[in-house]
Amino acid sequence: MDKKRMFIIDAMALAFRAYFARLGSGGRATSSMDALDSSIKMTLGLLKKYEPDYIVLASDCPEPTFRHRLYPEYKANRGNFPERLAPQIPYFFKFFDLFGVATLKMPGYEADDIIASLAARYAADDMEIFILSGDKDLTQLIGPHVSMVSPQGGGDYKIYDEAEVVKRYGCRPEQMGDFLALKGDSSDNIPGVFGVGDKKARELLEEYGSLAAIYSHLDAISSKRLRSLLIEHKDAAFLSRQLVELKRDLPTELDLATMRYHEHTFFADEMLALFTKLGLDDLVGRIQKKKKPFKLESPGTVEDLVACYVSDPLPRNYHLVNTTQAFAEFLGAIKDKVLFAFDSETTGLDIISDQPIGISFSWAKGEGYYIPLLTQHLEAPLDPSAILAELKGIFSDPKRTKLAHNLKFDMHMLENIGIKVAPPFGDTMIAAFIIDPGASVSLDSTSRRFLKVSKVPTEALIGKKAQTPMKDVAVDLLSYYACEDADCCFRLEQVLSKSLRDNANLNSLYHDLDLQLVPILAQMERAGIFVDVSELESLSTALSEQIRAIEHEVHTLAGTEFKLSSPQQLREIIFTKLKVHEELGIKGIKKVKSGFSTDASVLERLSAHPLVAKLLEYRSLSKIKNTYADSLPKMIHSVTGRIHTHFHQTGTATGRLSSSQPNLQNIPIRTPVGRKIRHAFTGQDDKVLVSADYSQIELRLLAHMSGDHNLKQAFKSNADVHVATAAKVFNLHPSKVGKEQRAQAKAINYGIAYGMGPRRFADSTGLSLAEARDFIARYFNLFPKLRDYMEDSVATAEAKGWTETLLGRRRPLAVLNSTSGLGLGRTRNVAINTPVQGTAADLMKLAMLRVHKSLSEKVASAKILLQIHDELLVECDPNDAQAVRHILKEEMEQAMEISVPLVVDVGVGKTWLEAH
Repeated sequence: MDKKRMFIIDAMALAFRAYFARLGSGGRATSSMDALDSSIKMTLGLLKKYEPDYIVLASDCPEPTFRHRLYPEYKANRGNFPERLAPQIPYFFKFFDLFGVATLKMPGYEADDIIASLAARYAADDMEIFILSGDKDLTQLIGPHVSMVSPQGGGDYKIYDEAEVVKRYGCRPEQMGDFLALKGDSSDNIPGVFGVGDKKARELLEEYGSLAAIYSHLDAISSKRLRSLLIEHKDAAFLSRQLVELKRDLPTELDLATMRYHEHTFFADEMLALFTKLGLDDLVGRIQKKKKPFKLESPGTVEDLVACYVSDPLPRNYHLVNTTQAFAEFLGAIKDKVLFAFDSETTGLDIISDQPIGISFSWAKGEGYYIPLLTQHLEAPLDPSAILAELKGIFSDPKRTKLAHNLKFDMHMLENIGIKVAPPFGDTMIAAFIIDPGASVSLDSTSRRFLKVSKVPTEALIGKKAQTPMKDVAVDLLSYYACEDADCCFRLEQVLSKSLRDNANLNSLYHDLDLQLVPILAQMERAGIFVDVSELESLSTALSEQIRAIEHEVHTLAGTEFKLSSPQQLREIIFTKLKVHEELGIKGIKKVKSGFSTDASVLERLSAHPLVAKLLEYRSLSKIKNTYADSLPKMIHSVTGRIHTHFHQTGTATGRLSSSQPNLQNIPIRTPVGRKIRHAFTGQDDKVLVSADYSQIELRLLAHMSGDHNLKQAFKSNADVHVATAAKVFNLHPSKVGKEQRAQAKAINYGIAYGMGPRRFADSTGLSLAEARDFIARYFNLFPKLRDYMEDSVATAEAKGWTETLLGRRRPLAVLNSTSGLGLGRTRNVAINTPVQGTAADLMKLAMLRVHKSLSEKVASAKILLQIHDELLVECDPNDAQAVRHILKEEMEQAMEISVPLVVDVGVGKTWLEAH
């Protein structure tokens, strides 16, 4: 018999599997679209390997299911939806839509129920069902015509048939519902029978066959304790059985014709545009015509390079300017140009030490000029000094607009050879980011997206692994590559400027705010900040001693030595040897593939146990030692003796600045040992540091944007807003508010803009779930406009497809209209908090422009060094400290007019800690 194959994909199981598979060794995602990239590749690998006849995607819905009605605590212990995964979900479903795969969802039911119903309907002698998932709940469905395919990474898949289920779980597929009902399931918060784990559940089912049979033979169970547990938790067992039972009779609206898989029928152009927008270069390459790789070591020519990589019909007229005559012609051609794009090819990425080896220019579509700055690339008598003398005047001309993609980097490189890039200027990377902060903004990705141009990749010239220095690349190849960069930048400006002009807010954000910040950030990066190495070395030594002492204490408490950094050994100690969760009476512990999780959220729940408390302290101290005390001295520049972080304007969807190499946004401040890190950042020589920090800026903006009278009044009266909140919620005079009540009010004040629900509020305050719900209800009764603001924010974002700040900065939120329900809660929170967070970011940028202008005009010794969250840090002479203090407070508090006062706290000190 010719058997057909149907593949049913568990949508969110695939997305989560892909997401966690791509986490880096440090527990961080490897790119902004890592899960999407990985899940698509998993799917393509699956289709290639198994060649299905039918394929369908099963998805959850946002509405509560019948299981929530049976048991309100169902899945209540789920952690927050991964912040980096949520924005990828709409593109995940978009891919399957473009691939011609139908999505099936049903309100009130889960994807598992849809999968079960499809399997029940279509499994037959002539139809083999493959379920793409790793969810153990679905093993109930496995039978003669139904298997489960679980992605294992590296392109491998594990097939679960009946024998494999028995091998893995110790019971047959038809017993899996009873097995889960007995042992419970922490991932879904299914209670099960307390005290019955995997082993005991298997033994009971092996002996009696089913849950019903076990309870029919309680008298035959010899263990009094086990019998007592089964009797005590009988209701929980049968409730759990109802929760894990899959619906197999749902009316599925898709017919076989709709689910038919046609290998070559998909929307290639739209898919290419999607992958290009998101910067998924590997997938772009899979769709485009496969090309023969260009090898640098071969006697390659420009013609080889073009034949290998260039597929678009756009004209390219590129010139290598390496002779006296060619340079004279270049100067004549650029003489009357009031706008040009440029790009620098450099010896490296160090903003202090590296230099350009050549500069490319473009001022017309398809035109490009590359001017080498290395003597070996020039023909005598033309030399670099003659070139630089002319270029200085071109870049300093106030009548010419200079365009670049990542202008700040090119500014650094040119300054290293004595060339200042004077305004006016433009940056196509920032323009692309403002238009769509969710898309990749690399020059390659942006060119593919807006110009339909596939540029020659850098690796074509220097290789992927053992990279050849750019200065050793043949100059004709380098010239083509560099000219193409400048050409694409010029073409992009023509396209992006039109998009910006079509939206006055975005146009203003680009020209008046983000672009004006570029030279300021460049100056901050070059200034760097001084770090006292001896202070960090002393701290590292002290931390090592503390860590060793804690290690000894943990070993003593455990009764054995083990490796504290090993999740496997830690899991054995906490959950098997000491059974900490049972001792504390805590159920619903999160699980991973290898057993109970030992991540921070789990350990926090178990922190009442002395061993776990010490483990958390060990992790905290180890992180500070490794990330800061040991790493920061290695980042001090050999030339300047200071640390030069890199500030990024295109790193966060809210528009906030981020930093790297090192990331100074996360320098700890709340713990004593964390504050010692800030104590190591000092003014150099006799300089002092001045810190200016916005007070409760997001709460103040929330009060203004929501218009809530009570919240606004607390700020207008200069009251402690958390005390004022607690006084209203608990119906107390402010003088009677205790520390615990203030802490609860503070938690909800800050959490409300981030969509904090009862579960998170209970976890953060120690309240019970019922108490947390009651507190939040009273809070919203007292601050009614906050609830209105939240609902209006979501409704507006849903209608428009984006959310925006007071200044009109947009963040696309297509996931609100997605077919997935699991990411919806997280995205609703984003719709609520992005206008607040993004407006705070815009406010800080406005403040930086004002502060920089005022300091430049009034205090010659002052330099802005850092912008961290809501804080600016300035270095200056001690005699200028009070003047700087006054400027910071005045300019920051007047940067934006809102309906409550903006308050800035300013401090002065020799160290960052003293100033803050």
